Amino acid sequence: MSKRIRARKRGLPDWMIDDGEPESQSRDSLLVEDESKKLEVKRIKKPFCKPNYEYLPGNKHGQKNKSKAPTTPEAGALSADDVIAQAMPFIAFSGSTVYSHNSADCSLLCEEIIQTYLDPETNSEICVGFDLEWPVTFTKGSSGRVALVQVALNESKCYLFHISVIGSLPKMLKKFIEDDRVKKIGVNIENDMWKLAKDFDFEARKVIRNSMIDLGKLANTKLKSKETWSLEGLCRNVLRMRMNKEDSVRCGNWDNFPLTDEQKLYAATDAYACLRIYNALEHV
Repeated sequence: MSKRIRARKRGLPDWMIDDGEPESQSRDSLLVEDESKKLEVKRIKKPFCKPNYEYLPGNKHGQKNKSKAPTTPEAGALSADDVIAQAMPFIAFSGSTVYSHNSADCSLLCEEIIQTYLDPETNSEICVGFDLEWPVTFTKGSSGRVALVQVALNESKCYLFHISVIGSLPKMLKKFIEDDRVKKIGVNIENDMWKLAKDFDFEARKVIRNSMIDLGKLANTKLKSKETWSLEGLCRNVLRMRMNKEDSVRCGNWDNFPLTDEQKLYAATDAYACLRIYNALEHV
C-alpha cells in the first residue's frame, strides 16, 4: 500500500503527503484559489457606499457626528439675507421715553410739543416717527382697537400714549395728529390712519393727503426700486441694522396696564426707527 493511500485513510490532505507522486494542484495554487474566493465573497457582501456621517474638526478623539448631513435645503433654513442680517447690530431707542396713560397728562404733553416746536409766525414744521400698536386677536377679519400711539419726536425723546387705558383719543392728541405741520412718518402708515379712524373719531383722509409720509414709497423713490417694504426690511437695507421682533412682545397684550419695560422699548424703537430711516433716506 502506498504512502498516499495510507495517508488518505488517516484523513490527511494530499498536499501534506510527500511521496514523490505528481499532484494535481500544489499547496500554493490552492491557497491562491482560496484567497481569490474570499476576495470575491467580500466584494459581493460589502459593496462600496458613502458613509452617513462626517468627522467634525475639534471633536474630542475624532468622535463621529452620526446625524446625516442634509443634502437639500430644509424648511426653516436661513436665507442668505438672514445670515448677513445676523451680523448686523440691533437698533434700540436709548433716549427718554415718556409714558402717558392719563387724559389730562396726554393733553398737556401734546400742547407742550406744539408750543415748543411749531412756531405759527414762521409756519415751521416738525417730522416725527409714528406708529400704532393693538392686541393681536388671531381671528380672521377682526382685530382689537388701537391701544397705543407712539410718537418719536427726535433721537432723544419718544412719547407713548396708552389710549386703551385712557378710553378715548384725547382731544389734544387728535389735534396734534391732524395738524398739517406735524409730518407723520411710518411704514404702511396709511393703513394705520384708517385703523385709527375706524376705532375713534378721527379725520384720516385729511391727514393722509396733507401730512403723512410713507417710508415704503419714499424708499422706492430714493433707491429707485419697486419693493413692498416692511420696517424691518428698511432697517436692514437703509440703516444696516436689524430689529428685535420677538413674538412674545410683538404679539403681547397692548391693552394691559402698565406696559412692561420690554413693551415700552419695543414700541419706542419702532417709532424711532421710522424717524432714523427717514433722515437717512433724505441724504440719499
